[in-house]
Amino acid sequence: MTDRRPLDDVRDLRRWPSDPGQFVDTTRCPACFSPLYSSRCIECGLDLGGPESPELLAASTRVYEAEAARQQLITRVRETQAARESRRASTAATIAATAVAAAASRAPSVAVPEVAPDVTSPAPAAAEAPARPAPEVQTPTPAPPAPPAPPAATPQPAPTAPRRSGVQVLLLTLGVVLISVAAIVFLLVAYLVASLEVRSVIIAGASLLVLGVAWLLRARRLPGTAEGVASVAVVLLLVDVWIVRANGLFGSGSLNASAFTGIAFAIIGGVLAATRVASGLRVPGFAASALAPSAAFLLGYAIDPETATGAWLGGLAALLVGAAAVAVAPRSPERTIMLSAGFAGGVASLAAAFWALPDVPWGESWTFLAVAAGCLLVVIAIRIARADVAPEWGPAAAIGVGIAATLAPSVGVAAELDQGLAIWLAPASAGAVAVVAAGIVRAGGRLHTEARAAFIASAAVAAVAAVPGLFVGLAAVAWRLLASIAPWQVGPDERVVSHPHDLDLGTMLVPFIVAAGAAAVLLILGSLRRFAAIPIAGVMAGLLVVGSITPGAAGPAATFVTAAAGGLALASTRARTWIPGLVPTVGLFGMGAAGLAVTTAYSNATVWPWAIAAVIATTIAGRMLAPRVWAAGAAPGLGTAHLVVAMILAAVATFTIPSWFDATGTPLAAPWDFPLDVARHGGRGTARGCRAHAAPFRRRSDRPVRARPARGDDRGGGLGVRWVRDAAVAPRRPGDGGHRDRVASAAPDARARDVGRGHPAAARAVVRTRARQHSGGAAVDPRSGGGGAARGRPRFGRDRAR
Repeated sequence: MTDRRPLDDVRDLRRWPSDPGQFVDTTRCPACFSPLYSSRCIECGLDLGGPESPELLAASTRVYEAEAARQQLITRVRETQAARESRRASTAATIAATAVAAAASRAPSVAVPEVAPDVTSPAPAAAEAPARPAPEVQTPTPAPPAPPAPPAATPQPAPTAPRRSGVQVLLLTLGVVLISVAAIVFLLVAYLVASLEVRSVIIAGASLLVLGVAWLLRARRLPGTAEGVASVAVVLLLVDVWIVRANGLFGSGSLNASAFTGIAFAIIGGVLAATRVASGLRVPGFAASALAPSAAFLLGYAIDPETATGAWLGGLAALLVGAAAVAVAPRSPERTIMLSAGFAGGVASLAAAFWALPDVPWGESWTFLAVAAGCLLVVIAIRIARADVAPEWGPAAAIGVGIAATLAPSVGVAAELDQGLAIWLAPASAGAVAVVAAGIVRAGGRLHTEARAAFIASAAVAAVAAVPGLFVGLAAVAWRLLASIAPWQVGPDERVVSHPHDLDLGTMLVPFIVAAGAAAVLLILGSLRRFAAIPIAGVMAGLLVVGSITPGAAGPAATFVTAAAGGLALASTRARTWIPGLVPTVGLFGMGAAGLAVTTAYSNATVWPWAIAAVIATTIAGRMLAPRVWAAGAAPGLGTAHLVVAMILAAVATFTIPSWFDATGTPLAAPWDFPLDVARHGGRGTARGCRAHAAPFRRRSDRPVRARPARGDDRGGGLGVRWVRDAAVAPRRPGDGGHRDRVASAAPDARARDVGRGHPAAARAVVRTRARQHSGGAAVDPRSGGGGAARGRPRFGRDRAR
């Protein structure tokens, strides 16, 4: 008995009785179940003289009845458990006795003592664990005990299948071979002694007789021998078909070979199928399942033999037979054979669809649509099949649907329209089919797996349809690069690509069509943000193709510069954080666009100045935006790379100045017409200018260096700076002797003033020569400077003081 004393009142003692009968015992306290000597319990102090006492007794009675029912239920559960264990032990004993008897029958020379188990007696475990008796309950009306469960019937052991030894298999194989040889000999004898019709009838009768023998052997429980004899019957039937056709019997010569063979295969297949159903032989069923689709293919091919149309029709017929077999036939190897043959017919029909119906307008589209419809019927048949089909067949048929449905519009466009339209309409139509397939995948449903397989196949075909246009665009980019090898040779409206004019617009549109199709598919599938770099790459590639095909050099250069700057601007926005692969994509295409801009500008002198300046500015902008575009670890290195590229471009621009002057008709005086001299003199002049500008910031001890530069630098730098200032850019005036004359007349003065600082003797010689030219050969005082004898005094010392 369990006590429960609440904390709020120490006198509130409550117990649970060990015997449920105490709930209805009026001689005990209903709270602590102690004996009562009055209406008030001396143990817990409960007073039962109140008006609630009858209600408390009724509640105690209900608890007692519920507990009694619970105990009875436990008793029945234990009785059922004991009966079940007894039946299990009896079954095990029976199986053991049967196994011992079978072993004794297989080996009679060995004495095996048989133990006869007492199947009627319960198992020892069950006997040792009797049902637990229910507690004694004081009740006025006890419930009757439950009747015992009847003993279950002992199941009989299933008969074991007979096992064949190697000798039996060898004898069976040998018998089949001998029967086949006898049948062949019989055919040869019948062919020699009987007429043609009689020979065929005899062979057909012999084939049916062999089938009957196989049936009889099956009934006599010789299945292996029966299957071997049935295979001989199948061979005889096929030989009979060949003999009838070879001899032209029964009017078979009026039919073509395909039609006759198809009809014969259909008849033999029907006979063999009936034999399979009636006798249960498997070999006739296998042969019938192989002959049925073959007959369908041959009958379809006979409509237009020796053409692609016949092969297309035959393949469709075999495909439909496979679909029908899947829908109505039970699950069996025969159904698998017919379905495989149907798939083979579908492949043949798909391969011949392009050449079928050559005289029908848009025949290619209709043929591919027919193949797609046949594959769709196979998918539906697999879904409504009587028995489950292997899960690989449905997606395989769906792949055929996707390929044929996507090829239908694209192949039709390529065959019926001219090249200018077909080059972009073919991928556009194929992309539209792929978008529809993506929508079906997004919709879901029971055909979700098949729809996904069809979409993958459709997307692959659409990508292949865009390959011709992309290839022509790549060739256009290559032609643009080749046109820039020779500088300043491309005219303002010159066309540099080699493909026909009618392909220009279509080639420009193909990359943008690919980008639009990819964006639509990704948007439908909900993956646009994750794979947004793909359509962006398509747009960038389209800009490169547009710039390569555009005639001249100004338009292409502007397009390339725009693509490079746009890619840089896009990479510097926040889109780089939520579009994976954006920065590498636009970086790759942006560098390609910048390179094409430089090479394109190099092919035209008018475009070169502003194009190279724009590319250098874009490169410098890339250096400035590097911390924003790239990661913190890569930004310094990539920024330095941008700066190095900008310096290289500036050096290239410097080296091209002489050739650019020649191309534009603005010549330079020697030695500035050589890029190497330009680089040498210009570099010295630049170095001297830098030192001169930095002189005010030097210490006082460095001032003499600033006041008197080195002679080598004075000769090189002064010559370069003043010569360019006084001679190289001298304006052309009407009536002058030409730009070269002005350069020639101005250069000696500059050379006299500048070279004289370091070499007075050389300067006097130069001035003397120049003065002799102006004075008609008269001697001139060389100390008069560059102005001749009129000036009358040398200026070298004053120049040196400066």
